Amino acid sequence: MRVSFTESIYLTEIYRLNETGQKRIIKTLSDKFKVRPATVETILKRLIEKGMMLKLSRGRFHLTDKGLNEASKLIAKHRILECMLVNILGLPLEKACCEASKIAYHLSTETALKMHDFLGNPTKCPCGRRIPLEALEK
Repeated sequence: MRVSFTESIYLTEIYRLNETGQKRIIKTLSDKFKVRPATVETILKRLIEKGMMLKLSRGRFHLTDKGLNEASKLIAKHRILECMLVNILGLPLEKACCEASKIAYHLSTETALKMHDFLGNPTKCPCGRRIPLEALEK
C-alpha cells in the first residue's frame, strides 16, 4: 500500500531525525509541523499499519526496512531536486528545500535518475547531506 503525500512528508522527516539521532519523534514532529501530538500519533499509527514503522517502548519509533526504503527513495528525490533548483535555477536553499518537498512525492524514479545524471552525478545535496542514490537503483 502506497503512502499518502502527508505520510511521505512525515517519513522523510523521520528519516532526517534518524540521521541526527533525534529520539523524541512525536514532540519534534508536533513542533515542526505545528500540529497537536495526537495528530502526529494518528499519522504514525497509519505508517505502522502500512508496515513502514514499528512502535518501540517509551514512545520511541523505528523505521522498518520497508519504511526505510520508501523514505530513502523520497529523500534521494528531494536532494536531487534541491541540486537542480539551487544549481540550475538559482533558487535560495530554503526555497529549494520547500519546493523539493512538494515535488519529490510525485517525481518518478526514472526522471530523478535522469536529473541526477544531468547534474553530473552529485553525491551530496546543497545542504551537504548524502544523496542515498542506491535507494533509487533497487
